Amino acid sequence: VINVLWTIVTGSRVAREDDRLQRLLELLQERSKVFDMAGGTLNQLPWLRFIAPEWSGYNLVRRFNKQLTKFFYPTIEEHKGDFTEDKAVDDLIYAYIKEMRDREGTSNNGNNFTEVQLTMIILDIFIAGGQTTSATLDLALMMMIVHPEVQDKVHREIDSQLEPNAIPHYDDRLKLPYVEAFLLEVQRYFSIAPVNGPRRAVVDCTLGGYRVPKDTTVLMGLRNVHMDPEHWGDPEVFRPERFLNEQRQIVNTERLLPFGQGKRRCLGETLARSCLFTFFVGVMKRF
Repeated sequence: VINVLWTIVTGSRVAREDDRLQRLLELLQERSKVFDMAGGTLNQLPWLRFIAPEWSGYNLVRRFNKQLTKFFYPTIEEHKGDFTEDKAVDDLIYAYIKEMRDREGTSNNGNNFTEVQLTMIILDIFIAGGQTTSATLDLALMMMIVHPEVQDKVHREIDSQLEPNAIPHYDDRLKLPYVEAFLLEVQRYFSIAPVNGPRRAVVDCTLGGYRVPKDTTVLMGLRNVHMDPEHWGDPEVFRPERFLNEQRQIVNTERLLPFGQGKRRCLGETLARSCLFTFFVGVMKRF
């Protein structure tokens, strides 16, 4: 997963034995320990960073961010040094550099396209996209062991719909509805991000009988939505069929929110779904 993200960002792959890959994995793992989406103190009470920055872990997160910034700096400088217009389609860094240079000296420049913003975008991609996708894939493979009857259905569908030597593509999900339903159920059952990122009430409103003043920090309990018995009936049961109708079409996804909801839902949703599907099917075709 990290290599896919690295290719999108830098246009190249990193060998498994490359020290940079190991260092990046270490930094991401260490950072995830101090700031998580599972209801950590800083996530639940983000304003604590102003009152107790050291105790809440805010200072530690900043230190890790500086280390990650330092890690990506040489790659950004290398791209700046050999940039040409035709390379803008090769990867994210080249595309961003082109946009920066196109906006130089124009009234549209502002502070939107800067090297600092580029670094933060790269951090967001790796922090948000790397571990969540790999963790979901780990859980999907675990459920193959826990539920052999489900594994049998997955294998039979893949074997009947895909050629033995075919490389899986995201478009294949249309031919593999049970596999897609299985992955949806994994995301519902485990809720990798049980609490969504902080949001803000833009107006005074009332929700469930409670008054929510403007500018209140709002946290969405996604796991509560995914385990709501009034909607799912038997949420504690792992059952991929809940997402299939009699015609084996995907249904019942309106309450499935692994990537959040609204305008600020996860920007990498399409990439994450594609990686999860192709990696999972690729593994199951071989084993």
